[in-house]
Amino acid sequence: MLSLSNKNAVITGGGSGIGKAFCLLFAQQGAVVYVTDISEANAQNTVDEITANGGKGFVAACDVSNQQKVVDSFAQIG
Repeated sequence: MLSLSNKNAVITGGGSGIGKAFCLLFAQQGAVVYVTDISEANAQNTVDEITANGGKGFVAACDVSNQQKVVDSFAQIG
């Protein structure tokens, strides 16, 4: 399996479905995961699951159809 230790991952649609599955997998492999989703509550649920399993995750609420919100989210991520 690929090690993602000391890597950052920004995953869109991470609050549910395939996006959430990628968030959990990347965190399991050691990445710090920034979960973006139009629903901040769903993103937080994913982050809660990541941290409950020993990983690191952060919410970066974002509607990717809005360019300014994407720019703002990446500025927040740093």
